Amino acid sequence: MQLFVKTADKTVVVATSATTTVKALKAEICVEGTIFFAGSILEDEMTIAECQLQENSTVDCVVPIEGGKGKKKKKKIFTKASSWLPTRTARHAASAP
Repeated sequence: MQLFVKTADKTVVVATSATTTVKALKAEICVEGTIFFAGSILEDEMTIAECQLQENSTVDCVVPIEGGKGKKKKKKIFTKASSWLPTRTARHAASAP
């Protein structure tokens, strides 16, 4: 049985049997990701026949990516201390008799 395994950058042709497990298929193509067929995830314990794969079927392989953007740093905002204080004339006017 011939299968096409589609990864992000290439498509690999694999010759396998219906009794081969998904885990063995991953080992054959040296992939540690997740294999999808017809919108569903293929479990490692399932065989090719249980997944309903047929001759010349195409499966998609998604490999997890390491890394990513770090945490967003909080932006520091500085304001003048005098901006929240009452104006000088207002303070003097309130304290005057």
